[in-house]
Amino acid sequence: MSAVHAKEIYDAALNSVQPESLIPQFLKLDGNSITIGDNSYELDSSQKIILIGAGKASAAMAQAAEKILGDKIAFGIIVTKYGHSLPLKYCKIIEAGHPVPDQNSVFGCSQIVGAIEGKNESDLIIFLLSGGASSLLTDLPTGISLDDIINLNKNLLNCGADIHETNTVRKHVSQIKGGQLTKIALPAKIHTLILSDVPGDDPSSIASGPTIPDQTTFKDAFDVVVKYKLENKIPTSVIDWLHKGITEENNSNNSERKDNYGPLYSIIGSNSSAIDAARKKATELKYHVEIIPSILHGEAREKAIEFLQIINKYTAPRPVCFLWGGESSVTVKGDGKGGRCQEFVLSAINEIIKSAGDFSNTPIILCAGTDGTDGDTDAAGAIMDKSVLESIKSMKLDPFPYLDQNNSYNFFRKTGGLIVTGPTSTNVMDIVIGIK
Repeated sequence: MSAVHAKEIYDAALNSVQPESLIPQFLKLDGNSITIGDNSYELDSSQKIILIGAGKASAAMAQAAEKILGDKIAFGIIVTKYGHSLPLKYCKIIEAGHPVPDQNSVFGCSQIVGAIEGKNESDLIIFLLSGGASSLLTDLPTGISLDDIINLNKNLLNCGADIHETNTVRKHVSQIKGGQLTKIALPAKIHTLILSDVPGDDPSSIASGPTIPDQTTFKDAFDVVVKYKLENKIPTSVIDWLHKGITEENNSNNSERKDNYGPLYSIIGSNSSAIDAARKKATELKYHVEIIPSILHGEAREKAIEFLQIINKYTAPRPVCFLWGGESSVTVKGDGKGGRCQEFVLSAINEIIKSAGDFSNTPIILCAGTDGTDGDTDAAGAIMDKSVLESIKSMKLDPFPYLDQNNSYNFFRKTGGLIVTGPTSTNVMDIVIGIK
C-alpha cells in the first residue's frame, strides 16, 4: 500500500484527458476538408476559420488546434484563467478571473462576441470550451454591474449549491450563456469542442452552455436562490432581473430562451475517461479495483464519511484501490481557506479520529481536482497517508476546528499532504482514490 501509487494513479487520470491527445481525435484537416466530430466541411481557397475558446483548459486546447489548422485560422480569441496561458501563434489570449469574474472577464467576453457577430453563413467558428468559462466569460445584463455579478458568484460558490444549480442561475443572469452565444453567431456555423467538468456531461450545463440551447427557466433559477436562502444576500438588481424574466416567461407561450436550433458540439473528454485511465493504472500496479458507480455529488464532508464506510465494509481481495469521480460541494460557514477536495480528505481524517481514536489500519485517501485548482488555493487537493497521520499525531492536532472553519488548506500546510500540480491543461472534475 503506497501513497506513491495513489499519486501515480492520479497522474495517469490527468494524462488521459490532455487536449494534445484529445483534440486530434475530433479535429482533422485534409487539404481544404475539415472534420469536426461527426461533421465535415469543405473550405474554399479563401475561406478561413475563426477559433475562439474559454475555460481553464482553453489555451491547451487552442495550442493543439493550431497545430492541426495552422494558417487556416483567420484569427482567434482565447480567454483563460490567470497563469494558464500557453504560447499561441494565431490566437490572442486573455487572462481573466476565476472562480470569481473580474473586469478582464467582461473584456474577454466582449472580445469573443465581437469576433463572431455579423458573420455570414459560410463562416465557420470553432469554440474550444472547458470548465471555468462561466466566470471567465462574463457579460453585464442591463442594470446589473460587475460588482453585482461578483457578489452573485461568491454567494453561489459558498452556499452549497451543486454545479447544475449554480449554472442554472448564471445562465439566467446573462445574455451570452444558455445558448445565447450561438444566436449571436448566426447564421455562421459554430461547432463546440467540450471538455466536460459537470456530472452527467450535460452540455447545456458545462461552462453554463454558451452555445447549447437552455431548457431551464427563470423560475428554475429563482428556485435555486430561494432554496439556498440567497434572496437577501444577492443584489436587488439580480432579483429584479430574475423576476422580470419570470414575468416574461409567464406571458409567453414560447419563451425566447427556448431555442430550436440544433447545436453542433462534441464532448472530447470527461471524468469517466479519466477514471478508466486510473483503473488501468491501478490494475497495472497489481491492485484489485473497485469503481464506485454513482457520481460523486453532494456535501464534501458527508461524502468523505460515505467513502470511508465503503472502504471499511469491503472484505474482498486486497490490496484494493477504490475510485470515485465527480464533484462535491461545500457549504462555507467559516472564514478559513480551502477547497472541496481538501475538505473531503480532512473530513475523512476527522471521522477516523472520532470513531476509531487511532490511525491503525487506515487507508490512503487522495482527493484532487483534475484542473490543479481546489477552491481559492494553489493546491489541487490533498492526501491522507502515513506521513500525514504521523504529523497529526506528533503535533497532537485536532482536525475538527479546521473542518468547522472550512480551513483545510492551513491544516494540510501544517501536516503535509497538499497536492500541488500547478495548471494541468485539463478540467474534468475531481478524482478520489482510496487504497487499502
